[in-house]
Amino acid sequence: MYFLIAYGIFVAIAGFFLFFNLYHILMFGLQGFKTLLVILLYLTTILLVVWFSYELILAYDWTGEILLNEFISSLMPSIL
Repeated sequence: MYFLIAYGIFVAIAGFFLFFNLYHILMFGLQGFKTLLVILLYLTTILLVVWFSYELILAYDWTGEILLNEFISSLMPSIL
């Protein structure tokens, strides 16, 4: 669950940068074909990452309970 929260923060920051970049592209225009190609590559990469992570998140069973005590003891069995 904690990883999902961290992932959500990461996606929110990436979304902010995506809209920030698109705003500047729309306001100041494209410089040429190479710029358009880089923008399409950037957007395609973002869409692929979002799609792949969405598929992974859906495959996980989110109804289970996470017991913090068992989680910590599984990470550090020799200390506890």
